[in-house]
Amino acid sequence: MIELRDYQTASVDAMLTYWANGGEHGLIVLPTGGGKTLVAAELMRRLYQEYGARVLLATHVSELVTQNAGALRKLWPDAPFGIYHSGLGKRDGDAPLCFAGIHSIYKKPEVVGDRHVLLIDEAHLLSHKDAGMYRSLISHLDERVPGMRVGGLTATPWRTSSGRLDEDHGDHKALFSGIVYEESIIRMIERGYLAPVIPYVSPSKIDMDGVRTSAGDYNQKDLQAAVDKTDINKRIVDEVILAGSSRSMWLVFASGVEHAHHLTALFRDRGLRAECVTGETAEAERKRFFADARNGTIQVLVGMNVMTTGLDIPNVDLIACVRPTKSLGLWVQMIGRGTRIHESKDNCLPLDFTDNCLKHGPIDQIDGSKAAPGAKGDAPMRECPICHYVHHISLKACPECSETYPEGDLKYISQSRAAAVLSTDVEPAWFNVDQVSYSEHRKREWVAGRMVDTDDPPSLKITYLCGLITVSHWVPLESERGRAMAERWWRHNSVSGEPPASVAEALKNTDDLRIPGRLQVTRDGKYSRVTSWDYSVQAIMPAVERAI
Repeated sequence: MIELRDYQTASVDAMLTYWANGGEHGLIVLPTGGGKTLVAAELMRRLYQEYGARVLLATHVSELVTQNAGALRKLWPDAPFGIYHSGLGKRDGDAPLCFAGIHSIYKKPEVVGDRHVLLIDEAHLLSHKDAGMYRSLISHLDERVPGMRVGGLTATPWRTSSGRLDEDHGDHKALFSGIVYEESIIRMIERGYLAPVIPYVSPSKIDMDGVRTSAGDYNQKDLQAAVDKTDINKRIVDEVILAGSSRSMWLVFASGVEHAHHLTALFRDRGLRAECVTGETAEAERKRFFADARNGTIQVLVGMNVMTTGLDIPNVDLIACVRPTKSLGLWVQMIGRGTRIHESKDNCLPLDFTDNCLKHGPIDQIDGSKAAPGAKGDAPMRECPICHYVHHISLKACPECSETYPEGDLKYISQSRAAAVLSTDVEPAWFNVDQVSYSEHRKREWVAGRMVDTDDPPSLKITYLCGLITVSHWVPLESERGRAMAERWWRHNSVSGEPPASVAEALKNTDDLRIPGRLQVTRDGKYSRVTSWDYSVQAIMPAVERAI
């Protein structure tokens, strides 16, 4: 019997609770490699066994159909399931639990009968518009079973052209009403469920001057013409081979079909077993290449448009991105191909030959909300007005101090804080402490045209002056969720080790707090945040100010 991880069980419970409480269509968001297929399988099992529901899981490629069916078989060997997919030669639409390819059923949805629940894998492929294969299927199923529920599973709950899947876009209503469960990539890496990524931005850059934009991303014809040049390709292949000398399985994302074939030929000329996979590759041959990659008989897979979603090759430990993209989702999906854990690797090395890292920022800070109209150049960054933390403009609240932002109130920093794949990739540095001050901090929000304090409990704000920079840290002493963390911090950083009960009490007892001689901080543009305190050296100017 397969045992689910705690977050997988929690995501299933969250969806079932959401539906039981009257919710309609919800999203589960898990990073690539987080086990969405097993979550879908457990949802199907419980829906059938506990509620007698007839469930359909639809997706867009045959590999995902077979992967999802295989996960249910492993979880529940006696499951009453069938597959409807013309490319696989299977047409069992009557089974209580059915896995189907959307291309095979959307024009004739009656083949799957009545369904109480529709699960959609890779839900980010849905359009906000009423037209489209999934929308057509949903409309039909809802007519047959009014109140039918939809559950989406994805690692990237947004579309570049229209923003988040749970937000309306123009006159088009969002299909999903909200995210019922989400797990962050950073937390999963910290817990050992995903492999760390070690960023590397190549000095070999692709000149994108003159490349037009079509449908929200670079024009395919222009892109291939700009990237697919013999001298550039040779430099890229040389660099990949050098960087991958101690790595076993490489994925290379090309900018066009011809580009993919040209890169493959160069790898082969260098004596490597390399294969090319594009939309033109026969399905049987594509499956063979993927199987060979998993068992280590080939070293390089070069692809175009077929390796960004659903590809499960856990031993991938190097990703070479030779495809510039304006799509946040595509960028996250490409990097996600290397985050699965495998006994043969400690981490994954993404090589960025484009400006994707700088354009989009760390992938754990992207939530896919639409950028401000007219924004150009590097992805805009936002400066929090409270703590001055700098982060991707797509976030609606500061990840450091939880300050929420009013719509339209944007302050930009022109460039990402570093060419980092994850926000934790930015190298920390040490700074001497010149002065310390303490104050009460309350979360604020925009109400009726002005900023006001919320009813959230206050936190203790500690501000360190380090030369020309100011670094702040927040201790959530009165927060129910953050109290345990605050107590741990106080015990480590105070003389007595006894945490105060409130911020007011803390402000009366700041003498109990030790003053560090220096701080380790992560630089965010011209601002910083604390990552470590060093009490082994004395502060240069241990002046203390207390604001009550």
